[in-house]
Amino acid sequence: AQIAEDALGQREDAVDLWNRVLSLQVETIDALRELRRLYLSDERWSDLVGVLEREVELTEDPDMQATLWESLGTIWSDRLGNEGQALDAWNRVLQIDASYLPALEALRELYTRSADYESLADILYRMLEHEELIADRKLDLWQEQGEIQGDMLMQPERAIEAWRQVLAYDPTNEVALDNLERVFMQETRWEEAAAILEMKLDTIDDPQDRIELSLQIADIWETKIMDRDRAGDFYERILEDDPTNEQAGLQLESIYREQATADSFTKLANLYLDRSQYRSDDPEAFLEARRQSAGVFQEDLQYSEGAFLVLLTAFTAETYEDEQLLFDLGRLAGETDQWEQLIGQVEEVLNEIGEVVEAADIHKMVGRWQSEQLNKPEEAVYHLQRAL
Repeated sequence: AQIAEDALGQREDAVDLWNRVLSLQVETIDALRELRRLYLSDERWSDLVGVLEREVELTEDPDMQATLWESLGTIWSDRLGNEGQALDAWNRVLQIDASYLPALEALRELYTRSADYESLADILYRMLEHEELIADRKLDLWQEQGEIQGDMLMQPERAIEAWRQVLAYDPTNEVALDNLERVFMQETRWEEAAAILEMKLDTIDDPQDRIELSLQIADIWETKIMDRDRAGDFYERILEDDPTNEQAGLQLESIYREQATADSFTKLANLYLDRSQYRSDDPEAFLEARRQSAGVFQEDLQYSEGAFLVLLTAFTAETYEDEQLLFDLGRLAGETDQWEQLIGQVEEVLNEIGEVVEAADIHKMVGRWQSEQLNKPEEAVYHLQRAL
């Protein structure tokens, strides 16, 4: 056989002669190796697998057996397109070395192509236990596992475990966050869904997107978990980003009144104050928000001084015609003995509006206050003369 190949260049004859050696001497490993070399060189894949299988039978060394099965797995898959035989060969490798990474990778590819998702999931778990895999590779495999368990095998608990592992490697991974949100929503696990949405919130920079997501989180806490206090935390965050958000403001009004504590009423009064600031271009809306704030200070917090200061700063050249405002300011000044502050503010507004007809009644009122409350007849006379 060697002469036929080396001296005469007759490879086919050499193959025939080596096969005759095998027929005469069944356990001749050298003959099999020579045939393996010749078949590999000539790309005679079908013949080669037969030789390799016979070599496996004759070889007692486990490492050599694993190498031969690896060759068989590669040839069956890549050269002969027989995935069933390839699967068998690669599994034989794992029977010898359960952690052999190339075999695990090959089986992962084969199970993916054959859509054998249960077997694929098992292989992925075995790969993830491998110490040689770098973190980025494990992240990719956990992501793949999450998709298989959730979308193919309909195993939500295992999918959740996989996606949580992805977040352990990458806390801002959008795919993991989106999938966990979907699974928790489907499973009506509302607190976990809210927690995931809060993690998503930390990854968002666009103010409008943050507001929309915060509204979603608040709604879950309020309507699904029935924890309005926790919902209030998110409505407050929304107003930090957008003080004009009416939905958040209205919900907070209700929550603060339901809480009915000194702290919540203080927050409610400040909520109305903030609302008056962004409504300053609408005198009617501005004044209504100030009245609401003053009402909370006086009725709920029993703090008339606070109510007085809120309404006092609401008395301007745009609101001076509101008779009820002046009446309330007079009442609160009497309760808090703040007449000088009230008169000082009203005089500033009178100087600003000038000699308009409506100023007459205000001068009369200030004159009466100067006389009756502060016992200052000269100032009273001045304002009455201005009224005339």
